[in-house]
Amino acid sequence: MTALNTHLVANTPDNRMVTFFYGELDPSTGRLTYVNAGHNPPYLYDGSDRRMLEATGVVLGMIEGMPFAEESAELRAGSRLMLYTDGISEAENVKGEQFGVERLEAEISGPGQSEAAGALDAIIATVIRFRGSARQSDDMTMMLVSRDR
Repeated sequence: MTALNTHLVANTPDNRMVTFFYGELDPSTGRLTYVNAGHNPPYLYDGSDRRMLEATGVVLGMIEGMPFAEESAELRAGSRLMLYTDGISEAENVKGEQFGVERLEAEISGPGQSEAAGALDAIIATVIRFRGSARQSDDMTMMLVSRDR
């Protein structure tokens, strides 16, 4: 992260920055080690318990020598980790209202989404319905990591 940040500080215009989430998951233990450089905080769901994996550092490319703390979380059997870009939460309808984190949280923990692919399809469909005829202004990217056992 330090090397990437140093490179971006030297090679990125002052009016640009990069948010970044990097994680390594050990599938045998469920241990996720991660660094979050100012990216939208992923959600970790474990049954009815939900928590956000907050940023561990600022965005990349802004401050030379910035430390990026490493954190960890455990994905137990039945856990889901939802990562998304701001194109999901900031999708706007024709009135200029954003979809928002609250609606996203409700969709992520909503009923009837037993399979990961079905959950992603349902969330995207809900965002598209909310947006209606408004033009898509940003990418809408999501990833759902699910641990069955």
